[in-house]
Parts: sequence; C-alpha cells; structure tokens
Amino acid sequence: MYQARLPLIEIDTEKRERLDEKLGDAYQGIKARFKIFGFFQEVLTKPSSKLQSQHLKDEQEPEEFTKRSLIEPLIELLGFETISETVLVSPSGRREPDYVIRPKKQDAPIIYVEAEPINTDLYSKGHGISQVRDWLISRASKTDYELPPMDFCGYC
Repeated sequence: MYQARLPLIEIDTEKRERLDEKLGDAYQGIKARFKIFGFFQEVLTKPSSKLQSQHLKDEQEPEEFTKRSLIEPLIELLGFETISETVLVSPSGRREPDYVIRPKKQDAPIIYVEAEPINTDLYSKGHGISQVRDWLISRASKTDYELPPMDFCGYC
C-alpha cells in the first residue's frame, strides 16, 4: 500500500482538548441534521446504508450536506483555505475538483479534494478514486507522484 511519510507532531494537552471539543461539536451538529438518529448511526457503521436527501431534516443533497457539514468545517479546523476554482483536464474530460485548498496565507502546497457523500464507496465507478485517478493519469495537477499499480483499485 502506498503511504506518504509525514512528520509526527506533538500536540500539547490544551490544544488536543480543544480539538476534541471541536470534533465533538461537529459530530453533534451532523447528528442533529438527521431525521432519525438510528439511521445516522447506520450511515456511519454500515456500508450498505446509503445517505439520501429524505434522511436529512432539510432534505439537502447528500454531497452538499457532506461538504457543508463535514468537509468545510474540517478544512477550516485544519488551518486551510479554499482557493479559486481550478479546472483539471482528464481523459474523461475537463473537471473541477470539489475543493482546491492550501495552508492559510501561503502559496503552496495546493491540495485537490474530491468530495463524495458520507458512506459512498470511493472505489465505485465514477466516484472518488476513479475521478482522482483521471487527474493523476493525465498529469493535470502538475505534481510529482507515483501511481499505484492498476490492480490497486479494482474499479478504476
């Protein structure tokens, strides 16, 4: 399996407690948006339970719900900011990543984020992994990387 080597960072107890509190608040906020608490638990624990608009109190589309309730708060919490729209060319056509982010007040690094609804199979055709793979194959992101072997993803 391919992995990136990241430096280990020591986090002091106070910062860790604040992070735990913020993550707990985010969890409670997401949970409160579901019509039925039991289905919220199923979405988190059972791959066969697919989130749909009718499961949410405001009946928002699942991908938009995931973006606004989970991804955007995490981007902010981690100290990143979104930047202007970027179009990447891939074998399946021109496509915008859902988010292009970087550390606040810095020019680089730039990170592309593809969003999918909570509990989506990221390996299913046309979702997550296959979309990002298209960007990597076409070298649309103009970055240095090594592609995993083709059998890394059975659906790609």
